[in-house]
Amino acid sequence: MSQELPPELLNRCAAIQDGEAQGIPLAPSDYVWLAVATIAVPILLVIIGMAL
Repeated sequence: MSQELPPELLNRCAAIQDGEAQGIPLAPSDYVWLAVATIAVPILLVIIGMAL
């Protein structure tokens, strides 16, 4: 079962490993907004949902 990967997949894997293709890194404020959107808001929604 040794099938060769499609060329497009190989190109994408190579792009992931290339540091120049990664773009700009996240700023500290981006991490804050990520935490707010993925942790704080869902917790607030659960609290509001339990109160109703």
